Formats: sequence, C-alpha cells, structure tokens
Amino acid sequence: MFFIFAIVIAAVLALAAVTGGPSHAMRVAWLSMLFVPSWLARGVGSMTVDLRMVTVVMVVPIAIFGGRLVRRLNLIDAMVFLFLGIGITSLFQSDSASPTEVAAVLGTLLLPYFFGRILIGSLADLRALVPWACAACIGLSVWSVFESTTKINPINVLAQRTGSFNSESGNRMNLRRAEGPLGHPIYFGMTLAMLFPWAAEGARLARKRRLSPVFLLTPVLCVLGVFGTMSRGPMLALAASAVAALFFYLPLLRLPLIGSALLGGLLMFSIWPTVVEQLESFSGEKAEYVVNIQGKDHAYTGTKHRELLYYVYADAMEQAAWLGHGKWGSKITHEIMLEPHLRAQFRSIDNHYILLQLSWGLLGLGAFLMLGVMVVGGGSLLAIYIDPEDRLLIGGITGSIAAIMLLLLTVWLASDFGFVWLMLVGMLSSAITAWMNRSSSQPAVSPVPIPAAVPLTVSFGPS
Repeated sequence: MFFIFAIVIAAVLALAAVTGGPSHAMRVAWLSMLFVPSWLARGVGSMTVDLRMVTVVMVVPIAIFGGRLVRRLNLIDAMVFLFLGIGITSLFQSDSASPTEVAAVLGTLLLPYFFGRILIGSLADLRALVPWACAACIGLSVWSVFESTTKINPINVLAQRTGSFNSESGNRMNLRRAEGPLGHPIYFGMTLAMLFPWAAEGARLARKRRLSPVFLLTPVLCVLGVFGTMSRGPMLALAASAVAALFFYLPLLRLPLIGSALLGGLLMFSIWPTVVEQLESFSGEKAEYVVNIQGKDHAYTGTKHRELLYYVYADAMEQAAWLGHGKWGSKITHEIMLEPHLRAQFRSIDNHYILLQLSWGLLGLGAFLMLGVMVVGGGSLLAIYIDPEDRLLIGGITGSIAAIMLLLLTVWLASDFGFVWLMLVGMLSSAITAWMNRSSSQPAVSPVPIPAAVPLTVSFGPS
C-alpha cells in the first residue's frame, strides 16, 4: 500500500501542477499530508520514511520551479538550526550518530518546518489556504464522528490493520476513541485541534458571504471531531485555540479573558488533586495499585503516570547534563538507569520535555523552549498589529501552537501530529517575515499632510 499511495500522490501532484500551477500543487500536497496514513512507512536504517516525507520531497521541485524558495532567513529559522545542531551534536558526543540517525532528525523536524516556510510566501497565501484547511477539517471531523460512533475505521478495514490499543480497547462513554489515519487517538485529536483556527476563520468568511455557506458549520464539526477522539488534551488545546482567537480578534475581550485565565489558573492550582480526580473519572481510571519509586509508594493511574515520570527519571535527567544521552532508548545503558521493576511500566515517556532533556540535554531543552517563545511571541505581536481581518486566524494559530507546547507536558512530540505542528510553526514564521518585509517597504507617511502649494519654511527665531 505504501508504494500505491506514493504513486497516487505523485500523479495527483503532477496533475495539480499542470492544471493549477506550483502554488496549487503545494496546497494539494498540504491537504494530502493531513489524510495519508502516518503508519504507512518504510524503514531506512534508523530512519522511518512516511508518506508525508515522500510528499514533501515530491513537491519541493515543483516549488523550486515556481520560485517558492526561502529567500531571507529570520530569527526563528536560526533557532530551528540551533536546535537541530544541538541534537546532532548530542548524537555524535554519545556515539549514537549514523547517517540515517542524522537524516531522521532532519526528516522529522526540519522537513515539515521547511515545507511550512515555502508554502506561505505572503499573507495572501495564508488566506488562500483557508478553504483547503476547512475542507480538511470537515473531512477529518466526519471521519472521527463516524469512527467513534460505528467503531469502524475505514482505512484500517481497507488495510486489514488493527488499530492502536487505546483505540481498540480504550472506549469511553461507550464511544470508540477515533484515531483516523494516525496511530493514536491523542495524535488525531491534536491534529484536529490545530485545524480549529482555520475552521473559525472559514466560518467568519462564510458569514460575510466570501466563502461557501457550508463552512459555517466547520467549527461545530471540528469540536465534534475532537470529541470523537475522547482525548482530554486535544479538547483543552481546542479550547485554548478558540480563546486565543477571540483574544486577538476582539480587543474589548482581552482584559476579561486575561482576568478569567488568571483566576482559572489559580483555582486549578489550589484544587489540583480534585482536578486530577476529575480527569481520571472522565477516562474511567482507578488507582488499583501502588508503585514504589526510590523507596516511596505512589498510587498509579494513567493520569498520574505523567507526574510520576519526574520521579522515575530524576537520576537519568540529572546525568543528561548539557547534551543528553543521545537518542534515548537506543542503548541498553539507558534502561539500566531506571529501577528494574519500573522499566516496563514507565517505558512510555508521555512528556516531551523529559524525553527531550534525556536525549539532548539542557541545551536541547532550552533551545526548544526558546523556539516556542519566539514563535508564540512573534505570532502574538503579529496578531495585535496586523490588519483586523487577519487577526482571528493568526491569533488562533498562535494559540494552538502555544497550547500544544503546554500539552507536551502530557505527551511526546510524535511525528503523527508533530509534523503538522512544525508545518504550522513554519507557516507562522513565514507570515511574520512577510508582514515585516511589507511594513519595512512601505514609505513613511507624515501624520499631517502638507499641501503641495504651500512652501515649507523653517524659522529659528521670532519673526
């Protein structure tokens, strides 16, 4: 099936380039990458080549032919290169490097970011992508609702494939946890949540009769699609994205939203044990046994698993120092750092920041956090100063990027949804650069126009 899909994608991209030009082909490629099964892949040494990587490699020559290149680097680009440089250095210093390991880093992290950069050459490109994103959101949301209610995943049936354990056995409220074309319900939910800003913008344009009335329903379908995954993190990400979009789009709501967020945060912090209990109740978890970590007993549930990771990996994180252990889990010495009775149960590191520190050390962790601060900070400034017509979309994208970064405390940045997140980061980076270039190229205008017929004189004293 991998090669069949690859041939179909190549034919579709070629047809799109011939009939609609390079920009049209790139949008078709972006749409394709949201629907292709992430689990259709081939191993090349230490590297896993999936259909999204193949799609980017196919569309890059089309983009180059159409003149869609990154002609000017920005600070976000520099931080991306610094982050990747630290990761590759970590691989070499830990004797974990190989050509395919380095290629895996570039393929999973740089390739989607680079595609996001060339996909958006101007703010007009961002606006032109709205109907495509809405169509993707509608298709994936309907898929999620269908799978959740009927407990049938069409692509799994076609491929005669069994879904993930969480999807097949982790039903909640008598609904299947939809995973769509991805490998886990959380990954599918995160992807749908990142499409919500586009859904909201599509509905806004439809209300103004600038897009099809069909798109009026896109936000509602997106919410239902995320709910179909029955995953708590994506639901929170969608809510945060919606609040961010409103924050930037409606200035009158900014102070009330800030106040509500602060009060809500303080309330959650003060009743955190109750919050954890409610999260466990939603997923039907019960603390049926305890685990002993460093001589202390702890009640264990899937939700508490994330908190306990800090205790389990405390020594390994300390030993990671500045450059980490290389690719965590690639050596038997990594497993030995954990207490024997905890190795199997805590093999899953559902926290990207712990995994990143273990792999690339404090430097890698710091570079990733700085990258996030730069992207979210730049996107926030852009959403404030840009034309009001673009604030809803830019603000929502910024909010979804920030929300995913927060929720990486509960999940690692798997390529399934990480690919989409990195594309969004690249797209927002290009939008920031395009706006700055346009602003710097506009001539300064005097706030008080001077009539051409009146001579301009300068006096240094009383007349």
